[in-house]
Formats: sequence, structure tokens, C-alpha cells
Amino acid sequence: MINPSTGAVMSWRAGVVHCLVLLLAHSLSAGLAPEETAVVINAESWLSRTLANEYATLRGIPAANLIHLEGITSHEGIPVDEFRERILQPVLVNLDRRRLAGHVSCVVYSADFPTWVDLTPDLGGRSLPPVVGNRASLTGLTCHYQGVMARQLDYLDLDSNWYARRPLQELMPVRPWRPEDQEAYREVMGFFAEKRRRDGQADADPAEKAAWERAEWIKAQERLEKVAAARPEQAEVVYNLACARARNGHDDAAMAALTAAVAAGFTDYRHILQDEDLTRLRSRDDFKALIERLRQWQPEMTPPVGFAASVGWTPQGTPTAPYKGARYLLSTMLGVCSGRGNAYGEVLAGLRRSAAADGSRPAGPVFFMLNDDVRSTAREWAVLGAAAMVRSQGVAAEVGRGVLPQGRADVAGLMVGAASFDWPASRSALLPGAIAEHLTSFGGRFDDGAGQTPLTEFIRHGAAGAAGTVAEPHAIQAKFPTAFLQAYYTAGYTLAEAFYLSISAPYQLLVVGDALCAPWAQPPTLRLQGIADGQRIDGAASLRVTPEPADAPLAAVNWFLDGQRLAELPVAATLEIDAARLLRGWHTLSAVAIGAQAQQTRARTTVRFLARGAPEEFDLIAVTPATATWDSMITITRRGAAEDRLALLWLGADVAVLEPGETEVKIRADQLALGRVELQPLLGFSPETAAYGTAVAVTITPTALPTAMPAGLLAALPAGLAVTVDGKVTYAQRADGDWLEKAGVRDGVPVGIEAVFEVAEAGVGQFQLQGNLPLDSNAFRVDGKALNVPSGSGWRALPADLAAGMHTLSITTTGRDHPRLDLRFGIRGTAILEGKAFRHR
Repeated sequence: MINPSTGAVMSWRAGVVHCLVLLLAHSLSAGLAPEETAVVINAESWLSRTLANEYATLRGIPAANLIHLEGITSHEGIPVDEFRERILQPVLVNLDRRRLAGHVSCVVYSADFPTWVDLTPDLGGRSLPPVVGNRASLTGLTCHYQGVMARQLDYLDLDSNWYARRPLQELMPVRPWRPEDQEAYREVMGFFAEKRRRDGQADADPAEKAAWERAEWIKAQERLEKVAAARPEQAEVVYNLACARARNGHDDAAMAALTAAVAAGFTDYRHILQDEDLTRLRSRDDFKALIERLRQWQPEMTPPVGFAASVGWTPQGTPTAPYKGARYLLSTMLGVCSGRGNAYGEVLAGLRRSAAADGSRPAGPVFFMLNDDVRSTAREWAVLGAAAMVRSQGVAAEVGRGVLPQGRADVAGLMVGAASFDWPASRSALLPGAIAEHLTSFGGRFDDGAGQTPLTEFIRHGAAGAAGTVAEPHAIQAKFPTAFLQAYYTAGYTLAEAFYLSISAPYQLLVVGDALCAPWAQPPTLRLQGIADGQRIDGAASLRVTPEPADAPLAAVNWFLDGQRLAELPVAATLEIDAARLLRGWHTLSAVAIGAQAQQTRARTTVRFLARGAPEEFDLIAVTPATATWDSMITITRRGAAEDRLALLWLGADVAVLEPGETEVKIRADQLALGRVELQPLLGFSPETAAYGTAVAVTITPTALPTAMPAGLLAALPAGLAVTVDGKVTYAQRADGDWLEKAGVRDGVPVGIEAVFEVAEAGVGQFQLQGNLPLDSNAFRVDGKALNVPSGSGWRALPADLAAGMHTLSITTTGRDHPRLDLRFGIRGTAILEGKAFRHR
């Protein structure tokens, strides 16, 4: 038997661009381009800013598509009402206000956002079944933004994502249940539940239990005969009828019902083989033949299509008018560096590797690994079909036994079903652009006690994307990508599209990686005619694109100016622009051609041009030094007259302002990001006088710390952090909870905290802290060097570039009533400071 699944401020700037609109099309074009992707940044996190800066540069994300949020209180979990208020609603409002909602289809979160969301506030005191759970993921709820904003829980259904592809036989027309059939089936389910309860009673009378079961199975069959006759398309109902018939000794009729259930879509042959209700049938030749047919079954799936958030999706997976279907947003995270997360450097390297992989067609097989674990068997039904689809696209596919491919340096994609794995021990290597993921319970959980291997292990070893659930998924296939994930990816869809094409219930799944990565996409080259990179335009210009090869199948061209969509035009059509209607200065023009195939693969070309003036007129600022350390100040000096206001923009936000008459302003480097940062000057108050100046770059490097002490001495030191209060020293083994209160810290009393720790390999790590103790600019020191602590009420992080070897940590502060200071550190992820790693002298 089987039980049914249950589930319950840029307004005037944008206006100037939009005065050029020739045609604001509401098309059904799908697919993804940088202009169709929004990046959300935790403005109070150095890591979030740094990764977003790198990703925007790599991918050419327009500044208008970068959304800065403040007040993010957690990097771990958040209640759904707070998620709605602090994250989702501000994102949607920004998309609307910036006039991006019509074409942005993917929301990418940078690092340091909560990965899971507690649904309890929306449950109204109700409790959800364990198989549903009350915890969802950041990316899953962003995908289901409409339901979340409406406080509706339909997104908990196992078929909530109508963009996902399904076997064709699952898309038979849905007929409403008659009340009498519903009641009869509920009674059968009640019997199954009671049977499980009695099966668990060790002291039950066997004879009495057997007699009760015999009578109940007869009643169950009578009810199921009627329900199955009325609803033969319900595979689950017909399967349960087969079980009842077999239990009552009607073997031929049971086999007929089982065959009908398979025809209706019940394809889990492993469940059939293990189901005790069907024991009587297993010796039959027709039963064995049916099982063998199921082993070789390859489902016919609904054809994949490119995604668009601006359209509605029907239950059959076809795009329709927005008001006629469900609407979604694709969503991923760039990286997770807290808890069991990745190193900053690992995520950075992964994003660079993924961007370089586009169109590379990796020369290696996609691996589908199978074993007898339920984490593998839950997805086995789709493996043969997915592997065949991959091969049909000219890409190699291998179906193997075990957990990981062994000794393979050419893994172009990987599907795994296992709780834990040891990638280095496999001696295999992931090729650039590969998606690697495993069905397991805690792949998307990053707290220390979660157990099992997190998805970040695949990112660490080179995957462009991975995914994992943030709560126990009970090995339900619908909560994970089907094996066809890899087939959609090799068909040329972007990473984000491939994931959401293959998952029916994404509410618990956290997707991490480069949403735009597309190693198998083969767009044509676009040539932009009528304008050259760096060209000056003072009046009108006629622009068009030509593809190479010339016969490349293209449906239309979307034109964007500074991230704002101007028009969607036929490929051969000309775009007319007039520089007299633009702000003076530098602008970015993009042409994004839409492929005529199902994937609607994007071909893109971009130029920067100068409107109304010579280059020297827009050389507005000088930045010194050209290379700055994280703990230093950057000086911006105005060039030319100082009559107008001069704003400095970075990642689409104002980071400093020179008011009229002011000629110099300083910016703290730690308010920006590590790496190369471009500051864009905007001169003037209004559209009539404003001008975009030439961007000037500064490179920001981590704070240089003194050379570490030699490694190997830590083990000889006593465990724990030394806490000094009023000259009395105590030793704490764990820097969280009430550890300071236990050490005697109280209001107004000076406090000193000291420890020694060791770093095995050099890298940029981070200290994370939250609490109520005051920490001034000299309070937090590593190797005697002060690290500035950002302001804020939630988790705050400090980057530290550390050499291999032993280092010292010291914190000086003043006590408070009920003192709180939680401390974490790590290079590869972060962990609570504990005595086993932090010791004292």
C-alpha cells in the first residue's frame, strides 16, 4: 500500500532612460541574460558586497539590477514574516520601482543571507505533517514569491512548480473528486494508518490483530473498487486496490490492477518489490515481466522551455498570459560561507571558473550514480531516460553503481544519492561548469551539528552549482531535482533554468551557484552596427545587430540602455536613439538576441558610448591610492569646477557625495569590497544638468597582518579562551550563550578576552560576532593588529588575511547586564570558537 502525499532611489534616472522607449513589449520571450538577473546584496556584509561586486563584473550585471538590503539580522534562519518584510518585499518593490519587473526573471542572492525560513508565523497555530515540515529555503520561497506575499501555503504542494517538466502521463486532465469517493478513500487511509499503529504494538494479540486485518482488508477492497472505477487515472488509488485484492487472495484481479496502476503512472518498481501486500504476486511470470519492464522504463517528459517571470505557467507547464497562470522567479545564492560553508576564496574562484565555462561544451561524461540507498532509489526512475536524453545531445553519459565515480578527471555533471561522501578519496575531478548534487537530508544545512555532507563540498571541489534541502525531506523525489536536471543543462539551458525545470516542489531546496552558467549553450556571435565601443554620439544614431553565422535562428532582439529595457524588436529592425535625450556622459548599451529554439538561448553584445561631449569633459574624479588596504581610507578628489553636487556610485548605490563647493571626500575601504572596485561619478541634481563621468577603479586588498608564529605549538597549550574580569581570569570552552555571564562579566566592568589559534593553510578567513558588548576601533585585534568591527545588531563579520601558522586574538570591551558575545571563525566556513581550536598561554 502507499499513502497519498500531503501538503498543504533611482526614479528620475530611470525616467530619463524610459523617455527613449520605442516599444515596451510584453512578450513571452524566455531564457536568461545579465539584464534579466537581479543580484541582492546584504549591504552590511563585506563578503556579500565582495562577491556581488565580482559577479556583477564577471557577468556584466547592470548597476540598476543590484539591490542593497540592510537590517539582515541572521546568516542562518529567519521567521517568514521577517523574511517577507526585510527581504522579499524590498526586492519586489525595487524591481517594480526601477521598472525591472517586466524583464527580470532571476533573483540571485549574494552571501550572508539566511538560508532557511521558519514558516510557523504563517501557520496560524496549525501544525504541518512531518513530511511537509515548517522550514523552507531562501531560494525556494523566492521562487514562490506570489504565495509567500499572499500568505498562502500552496507552495507546500508537491506539484507547486508548474514550470517543472513532468512525465506526460502525469498530465492527464484533472477531474474533481466526488464527495462520496473522497470519503471512501479517507476511510481506506484511516485503515492504513491504524494498521501501522497496531503493527508497532509489541504486546498486541496476534490472533486478534489478524482477524481485525482480514475484516478491514475486505472493507478496504469494497471501497477501493468503487473509487478506482470512478477514478482510473489515479495511479495511487489503483495501486492500493491491487494491494487489497492481493491481501484478499484475488491474485489475477490484483495483477490486473497493478498493471493498470503502472499504466496510470505508478513506476516505483522498488516499492512494488518491497511491498508486503503484494508478496503473493512475486512468483508470477507476469509480475516479473512487469518489474523488468519498469526497470527499463524511460519516461516521456513534457518538453523543456526557457523561463520567463513575466508570464503565467499552466499546470501542463506551458506559458500563458500572466493572469492565467502561476508566476515564479528563479533564484540561487552565490555562496554560503558561514557554518559548514565555503571559503571566500573558493566561492570567488568558482564564480570565475563558471563564467569562463559558458559555451565550452565540457569534454567529459555526465555521471548518474545509483545504489540501494533510498536517497538513490527515489530518483532512479528517471535515470535511463535522462542519460538517453544527454546522449542524444552529443554528450557522453554514464550510469554507474556506488556513491561517486572513481578516478575520473572528466566529470562534466554528477547526480548522487548518498548521505555522505568523500570527494578527495574518489580521485575524481569536476570539469568547469559542472552541476553536482546529492539527494540527502541535510545537504542545505550548515550548522555544526547537522551531519551528512553539505552541498558546499561540491562547490569546494569546483562545481558551478549544487543544491540541498534545509530540512528533512523524507527522501521525497519531488523536493529534489529529477535526473533530467543534467539533461536540461546539456541541452543548453542556464544553471538556474535547469534546476527549476527539474524540481516540482522547490520550497525546501537551497540552490547555490552561478545562475547564468551555460556550458552547453551555443549562441551565435552578435555584431552591433551603428556604434562602436567608446564612441562619442551627439545626436541621433541608428543601430542594428547581425548574427554570425548569418542564418542563426533568432526570434527577436531586446535592447537595454544602462540596464533598462528600451524595446523588443525583430532581428532585422533598427533601433533609433537620440543622445540629446540622454544624460550627458557614459552609457552602456546592450543588445540581447533571443534564440528561436525552445531554450531561447541569449546572444549578447555590449558597448559603452559617450553622449554629448568629449572624453576629457567627464574625467571628473581622481582616486588615491590606486591600491588600498582594507583598513585604510580612500580619497576622492574632484576635478574641475565645484558648483554642482557630485555623487559616487558603486554597485548602483551612492557611497559618497561631494556637495557644491566641496573638492574632496574620503571613503573607508572596508565600506566597499575586496578586489577591484569601480566608482562611477554622477554630476548634477537634475536630468537637465546631470552627467555620468568616467568610472575610476581602486583595488582593495585585505588588511596585512604580521607574520604568524610557527605552527605545531598549539597542542601544547591549555584549551579554552582566557576571560579577564577585574583581574580574575577564567577559561571558557565555548564562545556562545551565557559564557561571559559565567565568567562574571557585569555592567560597566572592563573585560579582556585572549586566545591563540592555528591556521593550517593561508587564506582570507573571517571572524563573525554578534552581541551587546561595545567594540570600538581598537577592541578587536589579531596578532596585535586592530580589525574594525562593523556596526549593526545582527551578525557582523571581519575579514582577516592569515598566513599559515599560529595567531593571537584579543578583545577588550566593557561588560553589560546579561552580556552576550557569540564568536565564530573560519577560512572554510565558520565555527564557534571552542577550546579544541582556541587555546590560551
